[in-house]
Amino acid sequence: MDNHNIRQEEAKVSSGQQAKAIGWSLVGDFSSQGIGFIVSIVLARLLTPELFGLVGMSMVFISLLYLLVDGGFSTALVQQKISDDLVYDSVFWINLSISLLLMLVVWFLGPSIGRFYENPEITSLVRWLSVLLPIKALSMVPEAVLRRNLRFKVLGVRLLFAGVAGGIVGIVMALLGYGVYALVGQSLTGGIVGVLTLHYRSDWKPRFRCSLASIREVSLFGRYIFFGRVLGQMIQQGSILMIGKLFLPATLGFFTRAESLGKLVIRYTSGTINKVYLPVLSKLQDKEDRFRKLFLKIIGLTTWGSFMLSGLLVIGAELLIVTLFGKQWIPSVLIFQILMLRIFNYPVSAIIINAYLAKGLAKRNFRLGLGRMAMGLIPPLLGFALGFDAFLWGLVAVSNVGVVYNIFFSARDLGVPFLRLFSTIYRWNILFIITVVPCLLLYQYLANPGSEDVVAMWTGGIVAGFLFLFLYLGGSLLIDRSIKELLKVAAGWVRQRWTRI
Repeated sequence: MDNHNIRQEEAKVSSGQQAKAIGWSLVGDFSSQGIGFIVSIVLARLLTPELFGLVGMSMVFISLLYLLVDGGFSTALVQQKISDDLVYDSVFWINLSISLLLMLVVWFLGPSIGRFYENPEITSLVRWLSVLLPIKALSMVPEAVLRRNLRFKVLGVRLLFAGVAGGIVGIVMALLGYGVYALVGQSLTGGIVGVLTLHYRSDWKPRFRCSLASIREVSLFGRYIFFGRVLGQMIQQGSILMIGKLFLPATLGFFTRAESLGKLVIRYTSGTINKVYLPVLSKLQDKEDRFRKLFLKIIGLTTWGSFMLSGLLVIGAELLIVTLFGKQWIPSVLIFQILMLRIFNYPVSAIIINAYLAKGLAKRNFRLGLGRMAMGLIPPLLGFALGFDAFLWGLVAVSNVGVVYNIFFSARDLGVPFLRLFSTIYRWNILFIITVVPCLLLYQYLANPGSEDVVAMWTGGIVAGFLFLFLYLGGSLLIDRSIKELLKVAAGWVRQRWTRI
C-alpha cells in the first residue's frame, strides 16, 4: 500500500476493529512478557548477579538517550491528526540522524564511562549497547503507524518473534561461555528482529524527504510528554547510577532482579485495568457524578487487589525467587519484599493520571508530576548518605507520601472528597499490615529461611499463604460488602470454566 493511502485506512477503523485491537494488544503483551520471563529465568541460572549488574550499569546511559531519540514524537504521531505523510518521513530521518550521532558520542565517551564506574569492561558493554539507539529510531515511526491504525496483531507478532529470537541467542551465548555478552546479544538480536518485522509488515515506507516545519508541528504537540518522560527517567536511572557507582555490581544485579519481578506483577495486574478504563472515564468526563463513582470504584478494587497480591508475594518471596532463579539470588529476597510494600503506588497513580487525561488535564498532570519527580530525588540522596538499606526504605516512604500527594490534588481537581478517597485506599493498607505480619512470622517459623530446606520452605509458604488469604478476604468482607459480590462473580467464572473442562 502506498503512503498516500494510509490516511484512508486510518478512517476505516470500526468499533469491532477496536475490540480486536485490544485483544491482540493483550495477546502481544502476555506472550512477549511470558517469553521474556522464561528467558530471564534460564539466564539467571546460567549467569551471575554481577553480570546482570554490569548490564544495568551500562543501560543507565542508553535508557536516557532513548528519550532523546524519541523526543515525544512516538506518542504525538499516534494522537495527533496527521495531514501529510511528509510528517512520518521527516520524523523518521530526523530521529535516525539523532540516533546515529548519539551512538558515535557513546562510542567516543565509552572509556570515560568505564573510568566513572572504575570498571573497564563497561566501556565495551556501553559501546555495543549503543547500537540499540538506531534500532530504536528505525522502529519508532512504523510502530506508531501500526498503533495509529490499531494493527496490534502485527505489533504482537513482532514482540513474539523478537522475544523468541533474542532469547534463543542469549541462552546459546550463555551456554557457550560468552558471559555478560549473552545479555547484549539477547538485546541486539531482539531489536534487529523487531525492526525487520515492523518494516516488512508496515504499510508505510520511508521516502527520502524531510520538512523542519513538520518536525516543529509534531514537537509542539509532544513537548509535555517528552519533558515529563525525561525528568522521570533521569530520576529512575539516577537511582541505578547511584547503586552502580557506590556499591558492588552484584548489589545492582540483586536490585534489578527484584524490581523487574515486581514490575512484571504490576504489568499483568494493573496494566489491563488502565487500558480498559481510560476510554470509559473519557466518555463520562462531562457526567461528574458517574465519573466520581466509577473512579472511586476502580481505585478501591485495584488497591484491594494490589494489597492482596502484595501479601502473597511478601510471604512467598523466598520460595518464588529460589525456585525460579536459584539459590545465588537469595539476597534479592529481602529487597523484593521491601519493594513489594510500594507496589500499590503504581496502579493507584496510573489510574489517577488516566483520570486527569480523561478530563483533558494533561498540562495540570505534568505540573503535578514535577512534584512527584522532586520527591523521587530523596531515595538516591538517602542511599548516597546512609547506604543501600536507607535507599530501599526511602523508596517505600516516598511512595506512600506520593500517594497522599496524588490523593490531595486529585480530590481537588477531580471533585472527589479527600477523606473518602483516602479511606478508599488506606483501609486496605491497614488490613494488609494487620494480616501479613503474623503470616510472615508464621512462615519464618515453619520454613526457617536460609536453611535451604526445600520441604520446609514449601510447607511454610503454602500454610502462611492460605492463612493470609483467609484473614485478608475475611477482613475484606467485614470492611466492604461489595467485595462479596466481586468474589461471587469470580467464583461463578471459575465454576463455569471448570465445567467446560
